Amino acid sequence: MQKVKVEHSFPFLRTVFIGGLCFLILIIGVSLVDYYYTSHAYKHQEEVTYTQFLKQVDEQKVSRVAIEHNKMIGVLKNGQVISTNVPVSVDLIEKLKKNNVEYQF
Repeated sequence: MQKVKVEHSFPFLRTVFIGGLCFLILIIGVSLVDYYYTSHAYKHQEEVTYTQFLKQVDEQKVSRVAIEHNKMIGVLKNGQVISTNVPVSVDLIEKLKKNNVEYQF
């Protein structure tokens, strides 16, 4: 009696499986990178009072500022990140312009 060799050849299913596995690994990798940067991006930021923040601006130590809702995050010229709660006002915008600080909303 001869043995019959049975080959299971499903190249399409194998390709779909490998493609799906690669896609899943890519999604997990992107998610981990996103989590790392969002949770550690401002880890070293120092919370300061609004008055201290404005003092840093007046001393021209701040290079740029991001304002979102009532939170202001600034990057000093030495690379340090500071933040404060702030009521956004026209006076603040004028002070930032006067001291050549980049800002965005």
